[in-house]
Amino acid sequence: MSIFTLSKDEKIIAVIRKHWFILLRDSFGLIVIYIVPFIAYWYFFDNTITPKILIDKIYTNFTPSIMIFTISSWTLIIWIKLFAIWTDYYFDVWFITNKRIIDIEQKGFFRREVSTFRMERIQDVSINIKGIIATFLDFGDIHAQTAGESQKFIIKGIRRPKQIKEIIMKLSDKVIK
Repeated sequence: MSIFTLSKDEKIIAVIRKHWFILLRDSFGLIVIYIVPFIAYWYFFDNTITPKILIDKIYTNFTPSIMIFTISSWTLIIWIKLFAIWTDYYFDVWFITNKRIIDIEQKGFFRREVSTFRMERIQDVSINIKGIIATFLDFGDIHAQTAGESQKFIIKGIRRPKQIKEIIMKLSDKVIK
């Protein structure tokens, strides 16, 4: 079962995904948060660092087995969240064909939105590159405005937005002529 079908004379020109830095940016905070329980375990249950009085107090209220269970649960939660971030990153995609643009946006694990707009309906395509990292790594957002419906399609954090804009504008001009 396919999400979309192409007509006989339709060809895929480009497949556009988010830049790898977007995945790194979205995952970095979770990776840092993931390390916190391990540092706490090392600090509180390592006899060479923690004073004996503090160890006795912690051991009576919070045993190492409970800490290991907590860290294991924490690890599972972080892995699920990382998988959700990766799923959103991997399945958010634009297909540019010679006749239309197909926008597939993943929303969680079991929901996605598929939008299509034809090249002849494109009125305006603009790009937005914010920040020094985005400038150096060459990624940004593309906003495509369609005629009539006042609908705007946005894909955020894509690679080479200037080249993608040029491809869309050339295909749009070609279809109109």
